[in-house]
Amino acid sequence: MPEQDRFLIFDAPGGQIILHRDLTIYHRLRCRLWDDREAAKALICPDRSPAQAVQAVARALEELAAQRRQKFPDAPPAWTPEDLEARCPGFQALKAAAERHEGTWTPEQGRTSPFLWEARGSVDRIFTWLLEDLCRTMTETGRMDLQCLDGIDEAWATRLIRDLPNAVDREGLLERAVRLCPYDPELYAAAYRAGVAPRRWHRDILTHFGLTGAVCRLLEHPAAAAGASRSLAAVVSFLRGTVDEAAVESLRELSEQARQLETHLSSLHKELIRCRQSQSIWTFTGGFFSFCGILILIPAVRWHSLPAALLALAILGFAGTMLRPFLLCREKRRALMESLQTTQAQLEEARRTLDN
Repeated sequence: MPEQDRFLIFDAPGGQIILHRDLTIYHRLRCRLWDDREAAKALICPDRSPAQAVQAVARALEELAAQRRQKFPDAPPAWTPEDLEARCPGFQALKAAAERHEGTWTPEQGRTSPFLWEARGSVDRIFTWLLEDLCRTMTETGRMDLQCLDGIDEAWATRLIRDLPNAVDREGLLERAVRLCPYDPELYAAAYRAGVAPRRWHRDILTHFGLTGAVCRLLEHPAAAAGASRSLAAVVSFLRGTVDEAAVESLRELSEQARQLETHLSSLHKELIRCRQSQSIWTFTGGFFSFCGILILIPAVRWHSLPAALLALAILGFAGTMLRPFLLCREKRRALMESLQTTQAQLEEARRTLDN
């Protein structure tokens, strides 16, 4: 990982990814504040009235203000209730929501109270504002360069990753997302679950931001790993440095082959069902018309009725034309059965290889 002045350089297939060193400082601040944000949102619960919830959040913010004063004793006072009420739109929205719902709130509303969702959304806005204000303060005191955020767009990176399952170039899409937001573990985990192979430059960036453990936990989580292939375990091993990149790539290719075989097998099953239905229809229709033709032909011959005999022969001829679709369906069904057996054998072989 080359270094140049205040920048870190990572070699990716699409070109160098250049990150400002202070982006690591920003990421640590963000993680710490986001933990505090979740704790503040937990204070807004069905057991507290809107006024009590605002008071609890204000006390939590006062504790953060005290920590800020200790870290920046020379900076102007900030984050006090008065300062937040004057400058922070999120805090203003929180107080306004409490005033709107205080008169109608009852303990029986519980989790259905609309105040809960409004207030938690306001807390999100409060902590976004706190992070921006803290970054400005650190830049003014020379502890961080705010230019480290140039080119960073967390929301756009998240939107890109949502398109990952349908993307043709998944690795290229992940690289674009990482350039926009290199410190979001969800981006990497979503890409690996979608079949993207981990690369050394992924691991270098994750190691730099201290996110290797976070990504591995996302991949190992029971809910996230339900139905996952063995390739995810190989990804975790690679990120932790216990296997090399070639082994992961080989296992990923086998997993993709098994996935494609399973898809092909499913489509063959559906086609076989349709073929059986078509064969049954042609069998019933041809048999019905043959039966009708014979019923007409027998009395026609007995009574020497030429028109009836001609009608019977016409019906039997029509029934005979249905013999060809029936034979075609039978041949198609036989071919499908053979293809089905071959695909099942290939799938079992691929699964045995994965298990080994």
